[in-house]
Amino acid sequence: MSANQSIIRRFFEEGWNKGNPAIVDELVAADFVEHPLWPNVVNPGPSDQSPRDQLKYDITENRKDFSGLTVTIDQLIESGDKVVTVATNRGTPATGEPMTWTEINIDRIVSGKIVERWSLWDRLGFWQQLGIVPATRELMDQFPQS
Repeated sequence: MSANQSIIRRFFEEGWNKGNPAIVDELVAADFVEHPLWPNVVNPGPSDQSPRDQLKYDITENRKDFSGLTVTIDQLIESGDKVVTVATNRGTPATGEPMTWTEINIDRIVSGKIVERWSLWDRLGFWQQLGIVPATRELMDQFPQS
């Protein structure tokens, strides 16, 4: 495993799985830039906080919202200064029904720090499991078949 892959693995293991938001200070650059592929609609923090502080907030709040939250890294793919992570998240929200959802992140690492991130996760599956959006079959049944 490369040094950059080790940084990403530590970020997930210590931050998300162990609930240690302080790992952000160690592994994420002060001028970190988040490129969300969708606005943060799950745990938007105070609007005046930095992207780095948003990461700390997300770690803390998601661990409150999902008991037993764990992130399993399924794949780490490295190219140059970027690491692509495919991960499976598991946790139990207040509904009591365990949930699973997938995320894909692309992190750019410079001098041992995460400086930039592009992130996408399965919002449809997430919302369906919470009961906010009907199951895919139910959605499809609403459209006439030709």
